[in-house]
Amino acid sequence: MILDTTLREGLQRYGVQLDFQARWRILEGLAQAGIVEAEVGVSGRDDELEILVERARHAGLPLRISIWCPLREESLRQARRISPDCLNLSIPVSEAHIQKRLKTDAAGVERLVRDTIGQALSMGFPFVSLGLEDASRAHPDFLARLAKIAMDCGARRIRPADTVGILDPLGVARMVRRLRKQTRLEIGFHGHNDFGMGTANALAALDAGADSADATLLGIGERAGIAATEELAAFLNLRRRAPLDPRILSDLCRFFARGADLPVLPWKPIVGSALFHAESGMHVQGILIDPALYEPFPPETVGTRRHLGIGRQTGASALRRKLASMGIDPPADLESMVRRVRDSAGLLGRPLEDAEILELLAEV
Repeated sequence: MILDTTLREGLQRYGVQLDFQARWRILEGLAQAGIVEAEVGVSGRDDELEILVERARHAGLPLRISIWCPLREESLRQARRISPDCLNLSIPVSEAHIQKRLKTDAAGVERLVRDTIGQALSMGFPFVSLGLEDASRAHPDFLARLAKIAMDCGARRIRPADTVGILDPLGVARMVRRLRKQTRLEIGFHGHNDFGMGTANALAALDAGADSADATLLGIGERAGIAATEELAAFLNLRRRAPLDPRILSDLCRFFARGADLPVLPWKPIVGSALFHAESGMHVQGILIDPALYEPFPPETVGTRRHLGIGRQTGASALRRKLASMGIDPPADLESMVRRVRDSAGLLGRPLEDAEILELLAEV
């Protein structure tokens, strides 16, 4: 299960803002794409959060709505007014965070967890999740102890976080498997992308037994972000047949990028505008024979198109097939044509358009 946190983690990215209608469009699109849970904001930080949750409930969106909440009584009271399907509590659990931020000790953290979960359940929250911030730098025995406390108090999920993105997929799998043996609670995973392994780590968590992994559209979040919803969903759908829609998510990413004024690299996985552009002779030749030779899925799957360029890297075979696709017989001196194509593309600094190829052909 993917827990999409674009409207919480994603909007914590420096400079990223969305108006209410854009947030609603994203939430609606996530539901249409098959995302099971969306974390839509932080308790006490958004006057429109209650309206967003109420609108989702009135519309009958088929996904669980959750909000993030620190372990404070005032935050709990504010969250109760919003009345989400799931309350995502969060507390730091590494020694450095406990000492420097909370200014307490392990016993103090345990007391706070007991008191806050108990208070949340007494207030009527139907599903309480406990986030373990900086879990990747916490002692495994302490994580196990907090998981037991959370379970005994009535929480439904623990959500360890690799807050600074230092784990690799094997490290994530070890942490999740260890927790899986130690608790009957649902396990979520929140992993940051500081070393470029966010999506891989999220998949590793799911494969190791986690019930959910956090992700955001385009992987946007603090610093380098977290797992990318569209990447994780596309893999789970196309390789594991999960009921998720990569096309809807790709379109939603493009909407998000426009609304938040975010640049998207042309080669960004799943959503890049030039993903299926090819120029090298070997690739163009192979794609003209059978696209599946060099493409993991058809471009239409993610709402884009294929473009085959003829340029500096083009060979005779690729040029012959390109001309055939244009309904043109190759010239007798094909090698001369290849040299002209390469020279012209080099001068222009880009592959040639069809009209330019025809001009060169007339000169051969």
